[in-house]
Amino acid sequence: MKRKGQALIIVVIIFALIVSVFAISISTAMRSQALEETEIYQREQALYLAQMGINQMIYNINNGVDYNKPPPNNSIIITAPGVPGAEGKATYHKDDIETKYGGAGYVEGIGTVNKSQSQPVTRRIFVSLTSEAFKYCLYTSTGGKDLIDTPDTDYFSNPSYGSSYFYNPSGTSYTIPYPDWSWYSNLSNYNASPPPGTTSINASDYDGKVLYVPYSSGTDTLTVNVSGSFSLALITNFPNVTIQSSGKGNATWNSVTFNNLTYPLILHYPSTTSGSLTFNLQGNDIVTLYGFIYTNATFSILYSGQSNFTLYGELMTGILDKIAPKKNGTFKINYIYDYFNNPPPHFITVTGTKFKPYSFREEY
Repeated sequence: MKRKGQALIIVVIIFALIVSVFAISISTAMRSQALEETEIYQREQALYLAQMGINQMIYNINNGVDYNKPPPNNSIIITAPGVPGAEGKATYHKDDIETKYGGAGYVEGIGTVNKSQSQPVTRRIFVSLTSEAFKYCLYTSTGGKDLIDTPDTDYFSNPSYGSSYFYNPSGTSYTIPYPDWSWYSNLSNYNASPPPGTTSINASDYDGKVLYVPYSSGTDTLTVNVSGSFSLALITNFPNVTIQSSGKGNATWNSVTFNNLTYPLILHYPSTTSGSLTFNLQGNDIVTLYGFIYTNATFSILYSGQSNFTLYGELMTGILDKIAPKKNGTFKINYIYDYFNNPPPHFITVTGTKFKPYSFREEY
């Protein structure tokens, strides 16, 4: 009888141990699951905070706030009411060349939960931005449809975004996207420059080059003679630029890729408050261009005969003068390259035109 009592006690103890181990296992599993669910929840909170910061910054940009400034003025911080140690930080970067992620700029969002704790939870995301101005065959700072000699929209072809995307349709005054001039005028970002004081060049002499022609003083007009077939990226801050055809036949102008970047065909950024970019077409010349033409000055085309002007790309200008001939020659722009998703390098986003998230990426 004594041995039976001892056996019962041993069985009870073993059973109690089994129950205890099982209870501990269940408790540990529940704690582990709770911790995992808490971490997942906090990671979701951090992601939402990063997105909130980015969305707020895009809203601010579209409503006139300029974040193209040195730190810390290129960032905003938002908080979540009722969530201790929660913060969303958004930082604007003027272009997306370094990350190779596309867009005319990007916003970096960092969401943090339990910021004051030893192990805060953080999520980091990027959203690329691009301006709707890069969707247009022709985009101007002040509109421009009424300045074209004929309202015939067949002059414009935009298979990517539709034939309506051919000008700034509102007629309101916008600031067009502008180039990072400190980058474009840096010696390492072009591979040709004419002798100091040059005011006239033959484009074919610089075939295959990224050419920077700086303005100093004196004659304020740069004359560029074009004929034959050549590739050239022309960068200049001359107040006035005249592209002169020869009157002897065809001129075909292609842009240039240098250091893995496709440059604008023409980048005219006058050093003065006013200026002009003028195509002076002679006789019955056929002038064909492939690329992106930019000037923040006045753009115009002069015809002296039955000349034909065709741009396979986009024209972006500050002010539009009359460009389409009523009787002489032809004028056409065909949007064959998607500048909205692949904008020209080192163009800075601006306020006044709408920006939309173009692409999204997260770094864990």
